[in-house]
Amino acid sequence: MEVLPVHQYNFGSDKGNVWSLGSSPSAAEIAQLSRRLESELRAAKSELSCAEVLLPASLLARVAQDALTLADCEPCGARGCTLFIQLEGQTPQEHRRIATVKLDDSTVSTFELHLALKHDSGSWPNLLLQFFKNLARGGTIVISPQYTLTKKKLYRSYQQD
Repeated sequence: MEVLPVHQYNFGSDKGNVWSLGSSPSAAEIAQLSRRLESELRAAKSELSCAEVLLPASLLARVAQDALTLADCEPCGARGCTLFIQLEGQTPQEHRRIATVKLDDSTVSTFELHLALKHDSGSWPNLLLQFFKNLARGGTIVISPQYTLTKKKLYRSYQQD
């Protein structure tokens, strides 16, 4: 598990945009998307009203690699992606959308990815954190290493007819 460190990233400019079109994801693309997901989860902490979000060490890199792999066969590649991040609760009524990431604001979305993160309620660190939750300011959310990433196309090709 890791506690996300505080970093300042500038994702508003296109200078650092490394999204490729139609090739396998590079290490730079995976790293950039991982940082972008990290910043979105950091911003969502206030909405979740918690002090910390604990993630497995390689979770964001795995999500980024899977997302970029799913974007491989798309007309605009990863630039046409809108990624919705959802935190699943115990029941479907407790599921909450915590962030929306549009990978390239200047490109029309051609597909959506829906990332469902799950609470890790069975691990011993989470049980210990729940015990000390009253001592901490705002509590801690522990995210499970398991996630679901689903793809929804927003277009119809001639091959599908």
